[in-house]
Amino acid sequence: MENLAHAYDDIIAQMHGAEYIELDVADFAQPAPVYTTDRLLVKKRQHQWSAYRLDQLVFVAEGTVLRRLALVMAAALIHDKKRDPLIKIVLTHPESDIRALFIDARFHNDFRLDIFEGKTQL
Repeated sequence: MENLAHAYDDIIAQMHGAEYIELDVADFAQPAPVYTTDRLLVKKRQHQWSAYRLDQLVFVAEGTVLRRLALVMAAALIHDKKRDPLIKIVLTHPESDIRALFIDARFHNDFRLDIFEGKTQL
């Protein structure tokens, strides 16, 4: 299990202060099968408009955490799906309504981010 706070440190270092950076497939290491973080909080919201209900997820995190999450998602699309097709991100922040995110990138045309609310096992 890897801490999301250290995912793709080399790419994050290139981003610091840069207006843009160019990345190649070779820049992305194979993502770990499980990441954990206490720096990402996902809250559930609901809005009712007449007969329609809107479910909304609010992601609360520093920009660096969101950049790391995006890099993990990009790496999942790039790498061999036979090895670790499902990546789990365990959210340990006590105020998070969502306990885990699952990145399923087995098929490029069917990329999914699944949300899990209940207790999760590591």
